[in-house]
Amino acid sequence: MAYKCSKCNIEKDKSAFHKDRRSLNGLRSRCKQCGKMFASEPVNKEEHKLKKREYDLKKDFGISLNEYNDIYMLQNGQCGICGIHQKDLKISLSVDHDHLTGKIRGLLCTKCNTALGLYNDNEETLLKAILWLRK
Repeated sequence: MAYKCSKCNIEKDKSAFHKDRRSLNGLRSRCKQCGKMFASEPVNKEEHKLKKREYDLKKDFGISLNEYNDIYMLQNGQCGICGIHQKDLKISLSVDHDHLTGKIRGLLCTKCNTALGLYNDNEETLLKAILWLRK
């Protein structure tokens, strides 16, 4: 059976491709020869980082980088709960969303996002935690 390389579009034998257990057919999409050429190409790290960010946002939350930036601007670059500004954080604000509906609520710092996740977004438990802090 012949396989088509996604880069050069040439049909080649199975032996011309590296194995990849994550793919459906068990092979990489690029042939070994194209893979070598791709590996030697200079990489613009900033462009690659932006493309990966765009891909991750679309895959994980169904939004584009522009939509993320719109939310960021609406929140003035701050966490929606504690108000810490992005400039004071080491990593980007996280996209907070309802795990049942997928609806995006806004952007949160890692601490606030993790806290909501640990409480399973349960309002009753969060209220109990507030009462506990007031003791």
